[in-house]
Amino acid sequence: MQKSPFKRGVLYGESAERQNSRQGKVKSEATELYQSFAQDLFRYLLCLTRNFDLAQEAVQETFLRYYEYRLKDGTPPESRGWFFRVARNYVIDQLRATKPDKHVSLEEAMIGSGGGPDPYESLVQLESLDQLSALLAPRELECLELRAEGFKYREIAQILGIEPGTVGATLAHGLKKIRAFYVIGKEGA
Repeated sequence: MQKSPFKRGVLYGESAERQNSRQGKVKSEATELYQSFAQDLFRYLLCLTRNFDLAQEAVQETFLRYYEYRLKDGTPPESRGWFFRVARNYVIDQLRATKPDKHVSLEEAMIGSGGGPDPYESLVQLESLDQLSALLAPRELECLELRAEGFKYREIAQILGIEPGTVGATLAHGLKKIRAFYVIGKEGA
Protein backbone atom coordinates (compact mmCIF):
# COMPACT_ATOMS: atom_id res chain seq x y z
CA MET A 1 0.00 0.00 0.00
CA GLN A 2 1.38 3.37 -1.04
CA LYS A 3 1.67 6.10 1.56
CA SER A 4 -0.14 9.37 0.83
CA PRO A 5 2.15 12.42 0.41
CA PHE A 6 -0.29 14.44 2.53
CA LYS A 7 -0.55 14.43 6.29
CA ARG A 8 -3.10 16.71 7.88
CA GLY A 9 -3.04 19.06 4.88
CA VAL A 10 0.75 19.47 4.77
CA LEU A 11 3.07 17.77 2.28
CA TYR A 12 5.63 15.49 3.94
CA GLY A 13 8.99 17.20 4.05
CA GLU A 14 7.51 20.67 3.58
CA SER A 15 6.81 23.02 6.48
CA ALA A 16 3.41 24.66 6.86
CA GLU A 17 4.94 28.11 6.33
CA ARG A 18 6.69 27.03 3.15
CA GLN A 19 3.52 25.40 1.82
CA ASN A 20 1.45 28.53 2.58
CA SER A 21 4.06 30.70 0.86
CA ARG A 22 4.02 28.41 -2.19
CA GLN A 23 0.21 28.43 -2.31
CA GLY A 24 0.20 32.25 -2.16
CA LYS A 25 2.76 32.48 -4.96
CA VAL A 26 0.84 30.05 -7.17
CA LYS A 27 -2.44 31.84 -6.42
CA SER A 28 -1.05 35.23 -7.43
CA GLU A 29 0.52 33.66 -10.55
CA ALA A 30 -2.81 32.08 -11.53
CA THR A 31 -4.62 35.39 -10.92
CA GLU A 32 -2.14 37.27 -13.10
CA LEU A 33 -2.49 34.73 -15.92
CA TYR A 34 -6.28 34.80 -15.60
CA GLN A 35 -6.31 38.58 -15.97
CA SER A 36 -3.98 38.48 -18.97
CA PHE A 37 -5.82 35.99 -21.19
CA ALA A 38 -8.97 34.53 -19.68
CA GLN A 39 -11.03 36.72 -22.02
CA ASP A 40 -9.27 35.26 -25.08
CA LEU A 41 -9.84 31.75 -23.76
CA PHE A 42 -13.51 32.53 -23.08
CA ARG A 43 -14.01 33.93 -26.59
CA TYR A 44 -12.47 30.80 -28.12
CA LEU A 45 -14.62 28.53 -25.96
CA LEU A 46 -17.79 30.49 -26.72
CA CYS A 47 -17.13 30.06 -30.46
CA LEU A 48 -16.37 26.40 -29.90
CA THR A 49 -19.40 25.57 -27.73
CA ARG A 50 -21.91 28.30 -28.61
CA ASN A 51 -22.88 28.03 -24.93
CA PHE A 52 -22.13 30.99 -22.65
CA ASP A 53 -22.41 29.04 -19.37
CA LEU A 54 -20.28 26.12 -20.53
CA ALA A 55 -17.58 28.47 -21.85
CA GLN A 56 -17.53 30.35 -18.55
CA GLU A 57 -17.41 27.11 -16.56
CA ALA A 58 -14.57 25.79 -18.73
CA VAL A 59 -12.47 28.91 -18.15
CA GLN A 60 -12.93 28.61 -14.38
CA GLU A 61 -12.17 24.89 -14.43
CA THR A 62 -9.05 25.45 -16.56
CA PHE A 63 -7.56 27.95 -14.14
CA LEU A 64 -8.50 25.76 -11.17
CA ARG A 65 -6.68 22.85 -12.85
CA TYR A 66 -3.71 25.12 -13.46
CA TYR A 67 -3.60 26.04 -9.77
CA GLU A 68 -3.82 22.38 -8.71
CA TYR A 69 -1.23 21.37 -11.30
CA ARG A 70 1.24 24.01 -10.10
CA LEU A 71 0.79 23.01 -6.46
CA LYS A 72 1.31 19.35 -7.29
CA ASP A 73 4.05 19.51 -9.94
CA GLY A 74 5.68 22.85 -9.32
CA THR A 75 6.69 23.52 -12.94
CA PRO A 76 4.71 25.98 -15.06
CA PRO A 77 3.33 24.85 -18.44
CA GLU A 78 5.41 25.77 -21.49
CA SER A 79 2.90 28.16 -23.08
CA ARG A 80 -0.62 29.49 -22.99
CA GLY A 81 -1.45 26.68 -25.40
CA TRP A 82 -1.61 24.43 -22.31
CA PHE A 83 -4.63 26.42 -21.09
CA PHE A 84 -6.40 26.18 -24.45
CA ARG A 85 -5.78 22.43 -24.63
CA VAL A 86 -7.02 21.82 -21.07
CA ALA A 87 -10.10 23.97 -21.71
CA ARG A 88 -10.82 22.23 -25.02
CA ASN A 89 -10.49 18.79 -23.44
CA TYR A 90 -12.79 19.84 -20.58
CA VAL A 91 -15.42 21.09 -23.05
CA ILE A 92 -15.21 17.90 -25.11
CA ASP A 93 -15.71 15.83 -21.95
CA GLN A 94 -18.73 17.93 -20.96
CA LEU A 95 -20.26 17.75 -24.43
CA ARG A 96 -19.86 13.98 -24.47
CA ALA A 97 -21.67 13.78 -21.14
CA THR A 98 -24.62 15.97 -22.19
CA LYS A 99 -26.28 17.13 -25.38
CA PRO A 100 -25.17 20.70 -26.07
CA ASP A 101 -27.46 23.62 -26.81
CA LYS A 102 -25.98 24.97 -30.02
CA HIS A 103 -27.73 28.33 -29.87
CA VAL A 104 -26.45 31.44 -28.14
CA SER A 105 -29.08 34.04 -27.41
CA LEU A 106 -28.45 37.61 -28.51
CA GLU A 107 -28.33 38.65 -24.85
CA GLU A 108 -25.61 36.07 -24.07
CA ALA A 109 -23.61 37.11 -27.12
CA MET A 110 -23.79 40.77 -26.05
CA ILE A 111 -22.64 39.91 -22.52
CA GLY A 112 -19.79 37.79 -23.87
CA SER A 113 -18.59 40.52 -26.23
CA GLY A 114 -18.62 43.27 -23.62
CA GLY A 115 -22.17 44.47 -24.35
CA GLY A 116 -21.44 46.36 -27.56
CA PRO A 117 -23.53 49.46 -28.22
CA ASP A 118 -25.00 48.28 -31.53
CA PRO A 119 -27.37 45.28 -31.28
CA TYR A 120 -27.60 45.07 -35.09
CA GLU A 121 -23.82 44.67 -35.37
CA SER A 122 -23.93 41.92 -32.73
CA LEU A 123 -26.69 40.13 -34.66
CA VAL A 124 -24.72 40.37 -37.92
CA GLN A 125 -21.63 38.93 -36.17
CA LEU A 126 -23.72 36.10 -34.72
CA GLU A 127 -25.23 35.33 -38.15
CA SER A 128 -21.73 35.33 -39.68
CA LEU A 129 -20.59 32.85 -37.04
CA ASP A 130 -23.62 30.66 -37.83
CA GLN A 131 -22.73 30.78 -41.55
CA LEU A 132 -19.12 29.85 -40.84
CA SER A 133 -20.21 27.01 -38.58
CA ALA A 134 -22.43 25.63 -41.32
CA LEU A 135 -19.79 26.10 -44.02
CA LEU A 136 -16.71 24.71 -42.28
CA ALA A 137 -15.92 21.35 -40.72
CA PRO A 138 -15.47 21.53 -36.93
CA ARG A 139 -11.68 21.02 -37.20
CA GLU A 140 -11.42 23.84 -39.78
CA LEU A 141 -13.41 26.18 -37.58
CA GLU A 142 -11.28 25.33 -34.53
CA CYS A 143 -8.04 25.91 -36.44
CA LEU A 144 -9.29 29.28 -37.72
CA GLU A 145 -10.45 30.35 -34.25
CA LEU A 146 -7.10 29.46 -32.70
CA ARG A 147 -5.22 31.19 -35.52
CA ALA A 148 -7.37 34.28 -34.97
CA GLU A 149 -6.34 34.16 -31.30
CA GLY A 150 -2.74 34.51 -32.47
CA PHE A 151 -1.48 30.95 -32.09
CA LYS A 152 1.24 29.65 -34.41
CA TYR A 153 0.72 26.44 -36.39
CA ARG A 154 2.90 24.48 -33.95
CA GLU A 155 0.86 25.72 -30.97
CA ILE A 156 -2.44 24.92 -32.70
CA ALA A 157 -1.11 21.45 -33.44
CA GLN A 158 -0.28 20.94 -29.74
CA ILE A 159 -3.69 22.15 -28.61
CA LEU A 160 -5.59 19.96 -31.06
CA GLY A 161 -3.23 16.99 -30.89
CA ILE A 162 -2.43 16.96 -34.62
CA GLU A 163 0.64 17.57 -36.79
CA PRO A 164 1.60 21.15 -37.79
CA GLY A 165 1.34 20.18 -41.47
CA THR A 166 -2.25 19.10 -40.86
CA VAL A 167 -2.95 22.52 -39.31
CA GLY A 168 -1.64 24.24 -42.45
CA ALA A 169 -3.67 22.03 -44.77
CA THR A 170 -6.80 22.43 -42.64
CA LEU A 171 -6.46 26.23 -42.58
CA ALA A 172 -5.86 26.35 -46.34
CA HIS A 173 -8.91 24.18 -47.00
CA GLY A 174 -11.09 26.28 -44.67
CA LEU A 175 -9.95 29.55 -46.22
CA LYS A 176 -10.60 28.15 -49.69
CA LYS A 177 -14.19 27.33 -48.63
CA ILE A 178 -14.66 30.83 -47.22
CA ARG A 179 -13.31 32.51 -50.37
CA ALA A 180 -15.56 30.36 -52.57
CA PHE A 181 -18.58 31.18 -50.39
CA TYR A 182 -17.98 34.95 -50.56
CA VAL A 183 -17.20 34.97 -54.31
CA ILE A 184 -20.41 33.07 -55.06
CA GLY A 185 -22.29 35.29 -52.60
CA LYS A 186 -21.07 38.49 -54.29
CA GLU A 187 -21.76 37.21 -57.79
CA GLY A 188 -25.30 36.20 -56.81
CA ALA A 189 -26.07 39.59 -55.26
